[in-house]
Amino acid sequence: MSKEYYSNYKTIINELTEQEKSIRADLESYKSTIDKGANTRDIEDKIKNSLKNFKDTIDKLADAYSTRNAPANMPDNTLSARQTEIKKFEISYNEMSKQSAKLNDDKYSYKDQITEDYRNKEEYKNMGVGELMEVQDKKLQEQEDHLGEIIQDVKKGDAMAKNFTHEIKDQNKKIEVVNEDMDRVDSRMNKITKRFQNYVAKSSVCCLGFVLALDIVILGLLIWIFTKVCDWYDCPKKD
Repeated sequence: MSKEYYSNYKTIINELTEQEKSIRADLESYKSTIDKGANTRDIEDKIKNSLKNFKDTIDKLADAYSTRNAPANMPDNTLSARQTEIKKFEISYNEMSKQSAKLNDDKYSYKDQITEDYRNKEEYKNMGVGELMEVQDKKLQEQEDHLGEIIQDVKKGDAMAKNFTHEIKDQNKKIEVVNEDMDRVDSRMNKITKRFQNYVAKSSVCCLGFVLALDIVILGLLIWIFTKVCDWYDCPKKD
């Protein structure tokens, strides 16, 4: 164990006292910088390094004045007093470390509004509150623009659906008209077919009568001719 922690104890304690004052002043400055929305990167790094150095010195002192490492010839009351003094610095360190962590939380609290974790994004760590608010506004504007595009797409889709429905209705009406026309044509065809069938039936009777009459006339004519021929050639008559 280094003898300086025993021989230069008062000097080290004075240095720790000054370091504590400096860290507390930096914490106040950090808070003020956050409130102003200014860049806090430098002050953050300074506090981080100062707290680390402060803790390293305290740990070494605490180890040097632990019961197992303290010089055997050191009076008990002196050892106890120094251990108590070192313990106070440990308490101060814990207090300042918590204060620093809280200030960090305050600075990066905007992450909840933009739904991004700034602590894990290097691009945001060097930004002040004002810059973070600008990022927030930009994100919100992008979301609004995207939402507007979605709404426009929905409106277009709705208009297309209405036009499609209108076209279907028009097609249905046209189909209904065609069906009605087909029904009328079918009815007319049925009437025409029946008329044609009646005409054919009547025409057949007339044709048969005509043919029969023609046969009678031809038969009569043949009989008349035969009679004349017989008269000319004196055909023998039956008794």
